[in-house]
Amino acid sequence: MSAAGHTLASGHEVPLTGLAAGYALVYAIAWAVAGAERGLGTVCGWMMWGQLLLHLLFGLAHSVENGSAPLSGGLHAAAHPVAPVPAPDGSAPGMPIAHLVTALLCAWWVHRGEGAAFALARHVRTMLSGVLLLRPRRPLPAAPSGPAPVPDPGVRATGAPVLRHSVVRRGPPASLLT
Repeated sequence: MSAAGHTLASGHEVPLTGLAAGYALVYAIAWAVAGAERGLGTVCGWMMWGQLLLHLLFGLAHSVENGSAPLSGGLHAAAHPVAPVPAPDGSAPGMPIAHLVTALLCAWWVHRGEGAAFALARHVRTMLSGVLLLRPRRPLPAAPSGPAPVPDPGVRATGAPVLRHSVVRRGPPASLLT
């Protein structure tokens, strides 16, 4: 959005290098300040500073591409030689308005999207809070130290023969039968 407004106000396209550098700049700043929900005023402030940086970056990229002196003659007159009615700094009078409108629109857009994303995250956390209760795991029993005892084949158990792999679960507990 910033590059489109900059192009409309200046009368020239933003070079691809300027777009790439602007993307990297915006991404790095967004990554650094992400993590908490911000108010509309804070988002507007960040957007204003971001638009100022993008304006300077786009002008610098255009100056470098055209071989003119970067940002000479005021804020960046060399970047906008085609401006219809130049302002005192040489840039088009619509340029600050274009970046201001872009900042306000993007701030509103980001604030609304951020609010919706955080509301969705809170809703999902509430829905899953009963399902995903984090309980401490029970520790595993300690492994026996030393080798396992080997039964003596010569000793025979007294009583009725019992199958090794059968378990009797019917009837009253054995303690009640005696």
